[in-house]
Amino acid sequence: MAGSGLVIQGLGAGFGMQMSSICVQLELKDTPSLVPVGIALVMFTQYLGATVLQVIAGAVFNSALTSQLESIGLTTPQMATLLGSGLKGVRAVADKNFPDLLNPILEAYNAAITRVF
Repeated sequence: MAGSGLVIQGLGAGFGMQMSSICVQLELKDTPSLVPVGIALVMFTQYLGATVLQVIAGAVFNSALTSQLESIGLTTPQMATLLGSGLKGVRAVADKNFPDLLNPILEAYNAAITRVF
């Protein structure tokens, strides 16, 4: 079932990425020499925007997560252990090292993710 969501997301992203190129071609149809320049600018803007927003979202996520983890009482070495495990290993590391804080840690991750959006 999760795979079908990825297919729908992929189709939507593909259609969305192509739509701007088609609009450029339509707008510049009277000057065909500018069509490649217009498409290149659109692609540059799409990729640059995605890259910049990904960096900003990562910074917001890290800041929010650190703040949330500090608020539940984790020390800097404990946070380093937890964050060093990667996203997949959070539950296992938290369950092994801080079993009483598993739910607050998961809630901290959830709060950090929702803060990004």
